[in-house]
Amino acid sequence: TGDISVRLVTEVGVELPNVKVNVIPVTVDDRPILTSSAGYLYTTNENGIFTFTTIRPENGSGYYWLRVIHAEGYVARNLVNPLAGDDITVNMIKGGLITGRITNAKGEPVVGAVIKSRMERDAEGKAPMQRGITLMSATDDRGVYRFWGLMPGNYIVFTNSNLAGHFSCSNNGLTMYRTSSTREKFAEVTVRSGVETSGIDIRYREGQGRIK
Repeated sequence: TGDISVRLVTEVGVELPNVKVNVIPVTVDDRPILTSSAGYLYTTNENGIFTFTTIRPENGSGYYWLRVIHAEGYVARNLVNPLAGDDITVNMIKGGLITGRITNAKGEPVVGAVIKSRMERDAEGKAPMQRGITLMSATDDRGVYRFWGLMPGNYIVFTNSNLAGHFSCSNNGLTMYRTSSTREKFAEVTVRSGVETSGIDIRYREGQGRIK
């Protein structure tokens, strides 16, 4: 155990102050330790630095996820095995964006639909450390949704909202994004650093559950 100093900087060396960071103990194979899955929350100071004290649980490895939250569109997800007295620099990159529109069979916007996104593979084609974590967004008055600050990689976009009803969860299965209405399998959406991937639209056809 001991104090560890962590500094968040952009690609050009600019510190990121007032950024919240989850420090999450994990096992050696990257699985969160269940008793500490929520982790510990810290905030960087004016120099982009925060300090935490390492705790090595009996069933843990001494490894940690550093999960950055609300960093003005910058993202980082570093796995570290710190030692007492270490000074760690985390290089932040611009996150990617996914945007799209939800419409009904008449082409009208669907307002307030809950849309979900989940990373399937990271930029290197590997299963992400935070596999299974799902992000949520809701469509605005134009039927538009937006996911931002995403790590580069491949994502799926889906909804289990009842688009013909009151947008509550239903048992009708998942409505996934597909590149066309004839595609049999859902498509993965590729996210790149600092790039907006737009036009990820879903059309609900009432009575058929088909999407476009």
